[in-house]
Amino acid sequence: MPLTKGAGPKVDQVAAQIIKKYGTATLEKYTKKHFANTEKANRLARL
Repeated sequence: MPLTKGAGPKVDQVAAQIIKKYGTATLEKYTKKHFANTEKANRLARL
């Protein structure tokens, strides 16, 4: 799965997809963990 660089809505969406498909541990393995972006992605993944 391609990772979008930077921050913003597209990054949040991709991160949420990774969380849904592979879990938070996988997201943390391949990305920098920034608290605000991770929280946004977790909220999106719950929808």
